[in-house]
Amino acid sequence: MLYRPGEVASQLGIAGSTLRLWSVRFAEELSEQASKASAESSGQWAQRRYTEEDLELLSKVKSLLAQGLTYQEVKRQLRASSRPPTTAPPRRPDAARPDPLPDGLEIPMAALQEEIRAKDKTIAALKESLAFLDTYLQTVRRERDDARERIMELESELQELREKVSRPVGSGAKSWLKQVISGM
Repeated sequence: MLYRPGEVASQLGIAGSTLRLWSVRFAEELSEQASKASAESSGQWAQRRYTEEDLELLSKVKSLLAQGLTYQEVKRQLRASSRPPTTAPPRRPDAARPDPLPDGLEIPMAALQEEIRAKDKTIAALKESLAFLDTYLQTVRRERDDARERIMELESELQELREKVSRPVGSGAKSWLKQVISGM
């Protein structure tokens, strides 16, 4: 069974741009239909298709990258445990394919630009969140200051009430509190 890029990205839990990047970076390890979109005779580009083996390999790539390995280290790991794909057709030696550049420099500019756009969107969203949190923090600080002011007002009122309670009622009379206590 062959899978479309969207299906593979969804199953792996990665972005489509990441799948395209991995399809280029690990082109030698993937089946031909997964490693490169090919031109049809009409001049139209065919969409990549991924086999079960490609899906397993990409899942392993995701796992190894999550462990902190670099692309080169992942390639070495994959080559060390490589086995030829069983359902993918063999690569044609005459297929138009540029020679790979050293250290995986064969990444197409469009994939890099898409990655940059995705990162820019993430940065913009983080800036928006930060602006919201800053506004929220200012509001909380204002509320705190208002609460402190109200506490000071209430403490002042409480002090006045304490003074009234302890003041003598009339000349030579006991304080109101003493009167209440003696009346009991």
